[in-house]
This record gives sequence, structure tokens and C-alpha cells, in this order.
Amino acid sequence: MIKGSDGMFCTKCGSPVADDQKFCAECGALVTGDAMENDAYTAAYGKNSCGPTDVSALSNEELEVVRGKGFIENFIYIVTKKYAVIQGRASRGEYWKFSGTAMMLFSVLGLFGLFIPYTGFILMILCELALFLPFLCLSVRRLHDVNKSGWWLLVSIIPFGSIYLLILFLSEGQETYNFYGRKSNYVSLTSEQAARIGKTASPSALMIVLGVIIPWVLFSGIEIGNFIRMAYM
Repeated sequence: MIKGSDGMFCTKCGSPVADDQKFCAECGALVTGDAMENDAYTAAYGKNSCGPTDVSALSNEELEVVRGKGFIENFIYIVTKKYAVIQGRASRGEYWKFSGTAMMLFSVLGLFGLFIPYTGFILMILCELALFLPFLCLSVRRLHDVNKSGWWLLVSIIPFGSIYLLILFLSEGQETYNFYGRKSNYVSLTSEQAARIGKTASPSALMIVLGVIIPWVLFSGIEIGNFIRMAYM
């Protein structure tokens, strides 16, 4: 934590933090000293861990950091708060919820293109350009979550490298602190737990899987339809 003339700031992402705040609400970094020497931290999470062992023991501030956001909220969070941020970590759910929401957006634009081809095509290109940087940064943070450097994205240029990269993106993040910080946005909260901070329940693992597969199938079908239509024009 850095103390400036305007208050305290997180050393990881530079976001302002309150004097009594234990974790940065933006990146989840510990801001009150060594995690292993913090009694409140150890009681809530357990020694040598960065994840909660008892969600009910977490403060509202901590709950906000670790909770899994909904699809739309997660998408908005990334494009507004993490647009060009490569520091920190991104959970598996955070990555795939963003991917599923982006694919659904592309599907809507693709469907629009079936009726107004040129306008739909232009909108698709603009959307892809707008989401390229946040998705690239998200991919880097996802690799950080499994303790890999963002340079591992380059493995996709070698044969079968994309398969290995997909395996990394599907892997669970490290439970403990790693070189890139602590986990965040990964705990699935029930309706009762989420109500404490005025939020809705987190999507389940099944909902996330379906939220990725359904948009992908829909987008693929629309693209095939566009290809067939253009072939007979």
C-alpha cells in the first residue's frame, strides 16, 4: 500500500483504498501487510491459502473481492475496470463468462448481419476491435492465475500449441498466493450470501459451461448461414 497526499493506494493496480481495508476491491491484492501475519486473514482463509475456508467469516469488502460475478456484470467489469490491465489474476470463471458473453454479442451482430449484411459486418468488425485489447489482457491475467507468464500466449503459434493453451485456460487457478497476487472473482455465492452485499447469486459451474457452449453453437450456426447465403448470391 502506498500513502499519498490524497490517501492510500494499492501497490498492485494503483486504485484508492481505505485505511482499514485489507484487500484492494479492484485487483484483490492484500494491502495491510504480510498475509501470513494477519490474524483476521488467517482465521478467514486458513494458513498458506488465498481462498476462503468459511465464506460467512468474510467481511462485505472481502466478499466483494472473491465473489463470482454474473455474466453481464463480469463483462461490464472487465471492459470498464480491466480494459488494459495485465497486472493481477483472472479466475477461470471470470475468463469463460467474459468469453461466453462476448460470443453471444457476436451472435446477435451476426444475426443482424443476416438481414442487413454490410451494416452487420461493419458492426462485427468494430466490436471485435473494441474487445481485442480487454480480451488479450484478460488472457494474460488468466495465465497469471495458473502462475504462467503472459508470454505463454505465444505458444499458440506452434503446432498443437493452442491445445495446450486451452488446457491452461481450463485449469483451476492456484489456491495460494503466487507471483502475480491472489485469487479473485471465483467464489460461487448463494442468494443469501450475495444478499449481504446487495448482489445476486453467482452463476453455477453448469451455468458457465452452458453460457459458453450455447453462444458458440449459435454463432457457428449463424456464420454457416451467412456463408451459404453468400455462396448463392
